[in-house]
Amino acid sequence: MIQAIKNNIRRILIRLSVVAAGLLSTALVGWQMADSAFRVWQIEAITEAERLSAELNYRVQREREPLVAMSILYFGSTVVEQQELIASRTQLISSTSRNPSLSIAFVATHGEAGYQVQQSAGDLPLLPTGQLYMIDDRLVPIIEQAYDEKPAIATGALFKDGETSYLPLAIAVPNADTEGVLVCLIDFSSLLGDVTSDIISSATTVEIFHPENPSINHSSLPQLSSEPETSYRTEIDMGLYRWELIWHFDADGGNPVDYRLTYASVVFGLAITALLTLIVHNLLRQQRRIEQQVREKSAELQEAHGQMVQQGRMAALGGMVAGISHELNTPVGNSLMAATVLKNRTAEVSKMLADNDLKYSDLSAYLETATESTRIIEQNIRRATELVKDFKQVAVDQTSERMRSFSISVMINELVATLSPQLKHTPHTLEVDVPEHLLMNSYPGPLGQVISNMVMNSLAHAFEPGSRGLMKIKVTKVDEEHLLLEFTDNGRGIDEKVRSRIFDPFFTTQLGRGGSGLGLHIAYNIVTDMLGGEIKLDEKTSKGVRFLITLPLQAPERRQGPRQERRSNPYDTK
Repeated sequence: MIQAIKNNIRRILIRLSVVAAGLLSTALVGWQMADSAFRVWQIEAITEAERLSAELNYRVQREREPLVAMSILYFGSTVVEQQELIASRTQLISSTSRNPSLSIAFVATHGEAGYQVQQSAGDLPLLPTGQLYMIDDRLVPIIEQAYDEKPAIATGALFKDGETSYLPLAIAVPNADTEGVLVCLIDFSSLLGDVTSDIISSATTVEIFHPENPSINHSSLPQLSSEPETSYRTEIDMGLYRWELIWHFDADGGNPVDYRLTYASVVFGLAITALLTLIVHNLLRQQRRIEQQVREKSAELQEAHGQMVQQGRMAALGGMVAGISHELNTPVGNSLMAATVLKNRTAEVSKMLADNDLKYSDLSAYLETATESTRIIEQNIRRATELVKDFKQVAVDQTSERMRSFSISVMINELVATLSPQLKHTPHTLEVDVPEHLLMNSYPGPLGQVISNMVMNSLAHAFEPGSRGLMKIKVTKVDEEHLLLEFTDNGRGIDEKVRSRIFDPFFTTQLGRGGSGLGLHIAYNIVTDMLGGEIKLDEKTSKGVRFLITLPLQAPERRQGPRQERRSNPYDTK
C-alpha cells in the first residue's frame, strides 16, 4: 500500500516536472528570442543612426551651394552692387526651393575697428539686409578663417543665439578693388527641422554638439516622451571640426521591436509542452500497467523459483541419503560379519562345554575370536554412529533455514564427510584448509548447500574424462567481521564467452545431459540474499576456476520478500 502511494506520488512529480521543464524552457526560449529581437532592433537603430548622420552631413554640405553660386557672381563681375546681391539671393532661393532662412553678406576690413558689412541680403537678425554696418563679433572668427583657408570655403563653428543655432560659412572674394569675405549665415535650427522632417520618426531624436562649445546642444528636435531604449554616438566631418551626434531611439513608437517571432516561439513552446505532458502521461499509464504485469509474473516466478530451490535441496538430501546408505553398508556389513563369526564360535564352544570336551586351547582361541569380533563390531558401530551423526546434522541444516552459531571448520568437515560417497567413485580429490575455532552466527544449511553446489558443479563440468582433478576449499579471516571462502579446481575452466552468464538461472553447458542450470544461480542467491555476502568469479585465474565468497561472521536477519537480483558483474574482482 505504501509502495503504491509512493509510486503514485512519483508519477505525479514526473508529470509536474515535465510541465515545469516545458514552461521553463518556453520562458527561456521566449526570453532569448525577445532579447535577440531587441538586439536586432538595436542593430537596425545603429544602422539608421549612421544613415541619418550621413544624410545630415550631406544636407549641411549642400548648404555651401548658395555661397559657391554667390562667389562666382563676385569673381565674374567687375563690381557687385547691393541690389544685385539681393536679386541673386532671391533667385537662388526660388529656383532651388531652398529654405529662405539664410543671409549672405560681403564683408571687408574697416580700418582698425574691425569688419564692416558693405552689402548684405537676408532676414536673419544677426545679418540683416543692409549696408555699411559693423558685423557681429560672433562672425569675426569665420571671416578670419576664410582669409586663412583662401580660396577654400570655410565652415565655422556652430553657435547659439537665444533658442536658435547658426552655422556660418565664408569664402574670400574680391568686389572691384576691395578684398573681402563673402559670408553665408544659415539658421541651423530651421535647416535641421527641414532636413529631419521627412527622414526621422517621432521615436527618434538627436543631440548635436560642436567641439568649440561641447556643452551646448544645437539640436532643435523635441525630446522623446520616455527614456530611450538605446542610444548611439557618432561623429561627422565638417571640415575644420568634427561634430558629435548622439542619437536616441524609443522602441515603443515609430519603428518598434518586432516581437512576432517571440510570440510564435512561446505559443509553439506551450504546444510542445502540452504534447510532451500528454505523451508522458500515457507512458506513465502504460508503465503502471507493465509494472503490475511484472509484479504478477515475478510473484509466479518467485513461487516457481522457491519450489525449484526446495526441490534442489531435497534432491541434494536424497543424494546424501543414498551416499550415506552406501557408506553405512561397510561398517554394518563388517559388524554383521564379526557378530556372525562370534555367534558361530560361541555355539561351538557351548557344544564343547556341554559335551565336556572343552579344552584350554579352545577356550583361549574363542576368547581371542570374541575379543577381535567385539573390537570390529565396536569400531564399525562407532563409524556408523559418526556417519549418522554427520548426516543428521547436515540433513537438519539442509532442510531448515535456522540461524545458529557454529564452527565453520566442523560444519565443512561434516559436509565433506557426507560428500565422500560421491567422491569415492571418482578419481578426484577434495582438500580442505579451514582454521579451527573460527565461529559464525549464520545459516549452516544454506552455506553447506552453496559448497555442495560448488563441488557438484566441478564434478559435473570441470574435469576431462580420465583426469585426476583437485578441488580445494580454503577459508581465511579477512577482518573482525568477515571471512573469505575460496573454492578452486584445476579443471578446464570456464569459457570467457559464458563467464558473465554462469550465475543466470537455467544456464548450463550440459543441456539435455542432466544439467539444470540452477546450481550456481541458487548459490548466488543464497550468498547475496540469505548470508549477506558476495560471490565472484576470479577471471585472472589461468587454469581451472576460483570462486571468491566473502561472508559476514554475523549474518543479517532474514529479509522478507523476493530474493535479491544480481546487481553487478559476478566475476569482477575489483
